[in-house]
Amino acid sequence: MYPQDCNIKFYSSPPSIELKNIKGRRENQSFLKTILHIKKISHFLCISAIKQNFKKNSGIISIDISSSEKQIIIKHDIRIINTNSLIYEIENLGIKTSFIRSEILYETCNNKNAMQEKVVKLRITGMTCAGCVNSIETTLKSISGVTSVIINLATKEAKINYYPNIVDIQYLIQAIRNKGYIVNTFGFNSSEEKRENLSKTKDAKLWKSSFIKCLIFTIPLLFFEKIAPKFENYRKIDNTIVFFPGLFFGDILSLILTLPIQFDIGTYFYKSAFNSLKHKMVTMDTLICLGTYIAFFFSILSILLSILTYPHKRPATFFETSSILLTFITLGKYIENKAKSHTTEALSKLMTLSPSFATIYINDTDTSTRKEIVVLAESLKAGDIVIVHPGDKIPADGIIISGESYINESMITGESTPVYKQQGSEVYSGTINYTGKFEFQITKAGENTRLSQILYLIQEAQTSRASIQKFVDKIASLFVPLVLFLGIMTFVVWIILSYTLSHLPKIFDSDKHGEKIIICGKLAISVIIIACPCALGLSTPTAIIVGTGVGAKNGILFKDGFVLETVSKITKVIFDKTGTLTIGNMSVHKVEISDLWKGSEILWWKLVLISEQGSKHPIGKAIVSKAQEELSLSNEKLINYTTISFEAVIGYGIKCCIFLPDYIKENVELAIGSKVFIRKILEDENEEILDEDQEDNFNKGYTRVYIAINKKFSGWISLTDIIRINAAQTINALKHMRIDVLMATGDNHDIAVKVGRNLGISEDKIYSSIAPEEKQDLIVGDGINDSAALATANIGIALSTGSDIAMEVADVILTHSNSILDVPAAIHLSRAIFNKIKLNILWASIYNMISIPFAMGIFLPFGIYIHPIISGIAMLTFTFLESSILVN
Repeated sequence: MYPQDCNIKFYSSPPSIELKNIKGRRENQSFLKTILHIKKISHFLCISAIKQNFKKNSGIISIDISSSEKQIIIKHDIRIINTNSLIYEIENLGIKTSFIRSEILYETCNNKNAMQEKVVKLRITGMTCAGCVNSIETTLKSISGVTSVIINLATKEAKINYYPNIVDIQYLIQAIRNKGYIVNTFGFNSSEEKRENLSKTKDAKLWKSSFIKCLIFTIPLLFFEKIAPKFENYRKIDNTIVFFPGLFFGDILSLILTLPIQFDIGTYFYKSAFNSLKHKMVTMDTLICLGTYIAFFFSILSILLSILTYPHKRPATFFETSSILLTFITLGKYIENKAKSHTTEALSKLMTLSPSFATIYINDTDTSTRKEIVVLAESLKAGDIVIVHPGDKIPADGIIISGESYINESMITGESTPVYKQQGSEVYSGTINYTGKFEFQITKAGENTRLSQILYLIQEAQTSRASIQKFVDKIASLFVPLVLFLGIMTFVVWIILSYTLSHLPKIFDSDKHGEKIIICGKLAISVIIIACPCALGLSTPTAIIVGTGVGAKNGILFKDGFVLETVSKITKVIFDKTGTLTIGNMSVHKVEISDLWKGSEILWWKLVLISEQGSKHPIGKAIVSKAQEELSLSNEKLINYTTISFEAVIGYGIKCCIFLPDYIKENVELAIGSKVFIRKILEDENEEILDEDQEDNFNKGYTRVYIAINKKFSGWISLTDIIRINAAQTINALKHMRIDVLMATGDNHDIAVKVGRNLGISEDKIYSSIAPEEKQDLIVGDGINDSAALATANIGIALSTGSDIAMEVADVILTHSNSILDVPAAIHLSRAIFNKIKLNILWASIYNMISIPFAMGIFLPFGIYIHPIISGIAMLTFTFLESSILVN
């Protein structure tokens, strides 16, 4: 740690300049050493231009240029000029540069937030496949100051961690926009806007409208292209009306009906594809654009050849191909967005639990009385008093100050029957009041409520990425360029074969102008259109969204995609005993006070009460309750005392030093905990610890804590707990899933074995009298003493009945009140999700490996040919089926 009054912190190697000699140096500055690579440098002129350009910039400390290594090293104040501005300034001089790295030199202690990392969430529109995701992530990660980037293709969301002093949000947004995507920050003003955005209704309506427009032109186009020519009257009109030699009525009509689809509906795909190509990348939109453009312009070329060559035969056109492809693609986009809305259905329903308005009391300054007013729920704050009428939804978390009622908490706690609430009871946002009217004071409002925290966890999990997704995205990013290569190769090979082979497949038999080229073009289009990179890119994020939504609906919250994936691989589960396998609502069974304190029992109980009064552990709570009963106290604050020191030794017990001026003139040292813990405290470690009914204690499964006062053994307290009703069922379920079940507890071995026997856990798999840091692998716990184990285990699962700290550090939170049975459910769900992901990746791979060779015309000699329209239908059908399977 650095002293609070220091002026400079050193992070890496000391800077090569003397800091106190910097002119105009101010407090609260942060400095970087940025190293850039110069692609081309003409020695003196470039060096001179760079130094001259930054000469008057007060943010530049020094510039060193190595022409041999083609590097420029700049030390600068990021408050005045950040790294990206440096690159921009140098490239404006016509010198191409690329970023290598930045190193933090130092910052002042006075500015505590100078290098604080921040997170921004952006919504990115225009991404179509994993190639888009990979391209944006690569670009953002190359920007100085960006520490991590996670983009979810299914939700179109990006989560970026960055240092605001090095790079600002606008620069990040512009970097994405420069690649041709539309970017918006998360700035919804109300919960209704959030729900609308989440449900994808706008996108679905847009694509539905586009699909209807396509149908308006495609249906008559198909009629005139495929049905009308079968009627003799139409054929006469078509052959009679010839605008130019080779330019027929039917072709002009088809062209007119195709233009609105090609250059109105298709504009979205063309813009996206063009922007991608500008940045040297190809996406799914590139494939769609090429497929439809080739079909359209091949038809135009065929008409021109028919006009310019003699004899003027009817041209081979296929305008309907591009029109039908765009029609089916817009239909696919509409179905895709509808499917996405189902994936976020669970989250949308949770959002609807919170009411939009609330009734509160305010003080009327004119009459000096309170009056009721209705306000927006978003405006509520801690301390407000809210009035809740029968049937109302509760708008915030709080404590009832008057009235009573039954409340439906099933959506939060999983409790199936309404819960009785009275003065002093806690109420939660999103729950529903049934019969009575009551008033409560808000303790947590807005984003701090329990419901908001659940929503936050779900959204974080849905935005995150599993490690398998990185591999899939990499494959998908290479897939589109490969498909383009195969499409071009198909066209070239078949052109060569069609003009060199004497015996060609029947499909090439035609007397129309340019028919061979048209057929080769159709084969290339089929290859481009039939490929399905979307299935690869969407398989993982869609499954994670569905899985986290299903989990949330059933009271299982996964913190991120990595956790979801890790849980699916779990082979061993370690349960904490107290409060997890047992109810944790302990009661004192028996108390034994040593002869040393006989006659001073009241003082003994007061010391015990003071030492345990702030405990959140079930044992501590039970001891406090018993002490208050013995002393006939309802409030421990009636005792006049001072706590000199206090130490909680997690997993073992507590130590404290207390001063009671009304009883003892000297400080009292007191310790409460396990036998091992107390034995270390005692002045004489060999002192006899009274434990006369140990065998009876074991047989009945009691938990015992020991007390030492002033390093002398002073007694013990025996407590009893009840095993959870569904604990044995949970352990049996895990065993059926071939998961090894163990139990770890800080309690003594005899009691742990007794509980283990009742639950079917063998003695060799029970670990007693251990510290929390010894609990490994997957740990299921509930208390503060489990928080360290939950944080360091491979996966930590916390019960909602446990402490806030335990839930904070855990990876999975079970929100239902009787939630231990949800442990096997969570593992089963994660396994099902990742089995589905693997299966869909397999199906996508098989589909592409089979369909692409067919589309390339490998089986043309056997008369098997896939028309571009059939290719488009196949691609969309597969994508739709896979999305539907994932959602279901």
